Amino acid sequence: MLLAPNWFVEEYRSNVRHLFQSKGFKLKSTVTPEGSITGKTVKWPYFGTFEMQEKTRGGETPPANPEQNMLSADLKDYDALYEIFEQDLTKMTANERAAAHQAGGMAVGRRSDSIIMNAANDAVVAAGNKTFGDGTGAFTLEVAMTASEALADDDQIDWDGNVTAVIPWRWFNNLMLYKQFNNAEWVGAAGLGFPTGTVGKRWNNVSWIPFQKKELLIPASNQAYGFIYHRAALGYATNYEGKVTMAWDNRKACWTTRFDLQAVAMALYPGASGIRRLHYATNTAITRPAEPTTTVA
Repeated sequence: MLLAPNWFVEEYRSNVRHLFQSKGFKLKSTVTPEGSITGKTVKWPYFGTFEMQEKTRGGETPPANPEQNMLSADLKDYDALYEIFEQDLTKMTANERAAAHQAGGMAVGRRSDSIIMNAANDAVVAAGNKTFGDGTGAFTLEVAMTASEALADDDQIDWDGNVTAVIPWRWFNNLMLYKQFNNAEWVGAAGLGFPTGTVGKRWNNVSWIPFQKKELLIPASNQAYGFIYHRAALGYATNYEGKVTMAWDNRKACWTTRFDLQAVAMALYPGASGIRRLHYATNTAITRPAEPTTTVA
């Protein structure tokens, strides 16, 4: 006989999935969904670029034949388990239950975002020479402009506004000290296509989204990896999102709560085209930059 009310089990499952889909998984809209899934293998179509040429009267037009291919990767399994004890469950208020739902949904979402960032990082490491910074300097407006320009000049992508920069809050706050960035449009979740509660700035044709440190890749103390990338440059796929299974453990008098995720991400262009890694310090002072001076003759 189950000791916890069925409404709690169903409430928990549905709310965790809702929180994952509506708030937890921030980067879902910034990457390319899968082309097809067969078993555990995911495939994305790859179509290279080509150029038109001047036509010669009466001449034969040679086929451009850009590179075409199907990229594939295998889904990986991720899980987590925690326990809700019966004596705690009977004492939980509505706010405490909501906090438990929030913790579960956000944990699954952070893992999904991490899968995407790790795929970007692996591609950058394999390609080499795709990183700005060495982890010691401050993230400045000049750095942001240089990184944006690198993607704008990348021949593999179109500079069409589908570019996202994922950065720590310290870097974002540094940018906010510059009037050029501060005056840019605040864009909420609806405008960005991001989950509820996400905020960012739309500047220089890039969506700049601040993340907490716990959501980012941390290579060393007081450092972080950020990424700027085009939507077409990274693919993400999942067989199921935020699967939640609850079962009663009679020996321990608790509900075991299991989270399962099956997903994979990968870079879709050779040489990590369309992706750049940002490697700067996260403990630099937030200091207003000096205003340019003018000399009156």
